[in-house]
Amino acid sequence: MVEVIDLDSQRPHEFYEAMCAKCLDRWLAVVMVGVVLKDVVCKNCGPGFVIRTGQPIEMEDNNG
Repeated sequence: MVEVIDLDSQRPHEFYEAMCAKCLDRWLAVVMVGVVLKDVVCKNCGPGFVIRTGQPIEMEDNNG
């Protein structure tokens, strides 16, 4: 049987809508707290092009 690990208790993270300023791809990013935007990687263009869109995202608690 596989043990489920609660990632929230292991490493704090932030959740935001990201966009690549080069290829204009958009996605929901989950990034460890403290990671700077220049290190966030676009799957198409690599690091250095990602921005936060500022779009508010509401998290739903699906645990109960």
